Amino acid sequence: MLARGRFAVGLRHVHRRLLGAAATPRSHMTVSDCLEAIERLDPKVNAITYKDNNAAASTTPDSSNSTAKGLQNMCVLVKDSIDVKGMPTVVGLPERVGMIAAEDAPIVKRVRDAGGIILGKTNVPIGCLDLQTFNEVFGVTKNPYDLSLTPGGSTGGGAAAVAAGMAPLALGTDLSGSLRVPAAFCGVASIRPTHNRLPTGGHVPRVYCDQTNFAVGAIADDTRTLEAFMSACAPGSDDYLRGLPSIPWRVVEKPKPTDIKILLTTSLPSVPTQTAVVDAMERFGEQLDAWGVEVHRTAPDLDSKSLFRAHKLLSELAMITDPVGNPLKRQPGEKSPSSHQLACSELIRDIHRKILRDFLGEEPYTAWVMPAAGVLPFAHNPAHNKLDVDGTGYPYWQPLLGYAFQASTCGNPVVTIPIGMSGHLPVGAQVIGKMWEDEEVLAIANTLELLLEEPCQPPPIHINRL
Repeated sequence: MLARGRFAVGLRHVHRRLLGAAATPRSHMTVSDCLEAIERLDPKVNAITYKDNNAAASTTPDSSNSTAKGLQNMCVLVKDSIDVKGMPTVVGLPERVGMIAAEDAPIVKRVRDAGGIILGKTNVPIGCLDLQTFNEVFGVTKNPYDLSLTPGGSTGGGAAAVAAGMAPLALGTDLSGSLRVPAAFCGVASIRPTHNRLPTGGHVPRVYCDQTNFAVGAIADDTRTLEAFMSACAPGSDDYLRGLPSIPWRVVEKPKPTDIKILLTTSLPSVPTQTAVVDAMERFGEQLDAWGVEVHRTAPDLDSKSLFRAHKLLSELAMITDPVGNPLKRQPGEKSPSSHQLACSELIRDIHRKILRDFLGEEPYTAWVMPAAGVLPFAHNPAHNKLDVDGTGYPYWQPLLGYAFQASTCGNPVVTIPIGMSGHLPVGAQVIGKMWEDEEVLAIANTLELLLEEPCQPPPIHINRL
């Protein structure tokens, strides 16, 4: 616990920060700032697959000439799998080199309409199907905290670029932790919104099925930048393509620490978790206790085995390629889920959505907080060898997916924030809220972020430290 004098002084400091925390981005990097940072740092980090050296031409001198809602002249990087008109969408596949997108993905269009400036694209694993980032076209992306380690994946290029100071915001996607794991590994913030809160079109591989766990979101230097992104991009008129209403972004009051209820899970028995991660989560809980946050150490009663099987089946729907010929005819050797399996998966998902909703309760500003991954950043592992957890090797995917599939399958909004350091490496936590209450979970995460005094030091390879 904090000493009484330090707590009293710190509480006044935090209260002032909370009162002054307007929903505008902290970063004001210009296009030239970002391009210079990319020029200096990317040869070491290898996060950028394409950059627009003429991006400054999109700068708007007068905000009155734009429909900006917080993204005015903000520099934005885009995951290579998301189409940007006039830029290549390669996704690490040699056969796609030189393939130029004919139009913007809907989320890119929303960013542009809000005044954002698209700087370029960031690296991904092949087909976005890994939780580290490497491919034979663009090579290996490295973690700015330690160049011998992975930044995670599949939005690893975006997380590494934001962490290094190349841009304040990077668009990404998340099927099974692809925003959350890189954010945690690189000491930055991310949001995976409620399922279908943001449009998912214009992605390679194409995602056609609403049943999938796939989501579009972003990685940023802090939660205020994420709030600016969501307030600008969450509402939109193209949601009719998926039969969804346009849901306006709501302005919610920022909670005080004493308004917040945190249901804290420092580890799950089913997930191999390093002691360093558990210790960081424990310290985080103790710090929140000291600030007056209501903290309950608990976990929802989920059937992890059945929920993960449902997650795996529903995730396969995101891997359907562009329909050719008769799209309803199975290709030779294809083992796509049967209608019975999908029906059972949806039933399991619905059951667990109710369990999670009951667990979160009806009180406002309540969130489930748990690790983003069971391990710290690890050495590049192209063979997917077992990962070390306190001296014991576990299958590669187990500690990486173990904390990611619950929110993915149920569709709840998740904000990932850095909560501290373990040695020279950052540790991140997921803040999981109720479905369609993205505004509240971001507000909670913002307050928690402000309570932490320098939760993560900037990495050694940061533009402001060179």
